[in-house]
Amino acid sequence: MNRAEILIINNRSYTPGNAKSSAPMRAQLRWIQFSTSGIDKGMASGLPSNVIVTNVAGMRAFSVAEQAMLLMLALVRHIRATELARTKGA
Repeated sequence: MNRAEILIINNRSYTPGNAKSSAPMRAQLRWIQFSTSGIDKGMASGLPSNVIVTNVAGMRAFSVAEQAMLLMLALVRHIRATELARTKGA
């Protein structure tokens, strides 16, 4: 007997087939946690109406912002050209 109250899954894995297979535990299910920021496939596959649905939106925002700043500084400082000149001169 399946007594799960929490389902942790990613958006890509929550397919109509998975939604059907989780049907027997829907009476006990209280929370679906998506480990992705998007839940569009989950919504299209049919989410139970009586559960809390959460995702991890914004989890990677800080690292994405850091990467963007790094790439902009690399462009401004001509890091690629500098590295090529350094390796050719050696």
